[in-house]
Amino acid sequence: MNEVPISTRELPFTETYGNFANRRYRGFRMPPHESVSDPSERRSMYERRRIRVFDARHAQPQPTLLRNGFTLIKFRSAVHNLLDQDEVTNLFYSECARIVQSLTSCDSVTVTQHQYRNGYAGLPVDHPKSARPTPNGSEGVYG
Repeated sequence: MNEVPISTRELPFTETYGNFANRRYRGFRMPPHESVSDPSERRSMYERRRIRVFDARHAQPQPTLLRNGFTLIKFRSAVHNLLDQDEVTNLFYSECARIVQSLTSCDSVTVTQHQYRNGYAGLPVDHPKSARPTPNGSEGVYG
């Protein structure tokens, strides 16, 4: 694949913070957050860094799977409620599979899981933006 970097010089961006796995885990699998009982160890698992998030919708030329390893498309989903796990697994999964299949010409595409995020970890439970348990009851708090 001939990777062509996207020039970010002219792209609009926003600055924010991102949480990244601590560098000490490079080359190793990080344990599941929920399985670490020591609070200070759990806090040290991630590093918070300032990042720029660029709006690739304005990139010229537009990124492609072949050149950049990703592409952007316009798509209006028939899903009305992304918090409804039945709607997501029964409708959104098939929509995503059809998109990937049409873009890659794969014979078969299977969606196996998704990451559900809602809210922000670390906020008090009664805060309106605090992380809540996943609708499907899976272990962990997403936020």
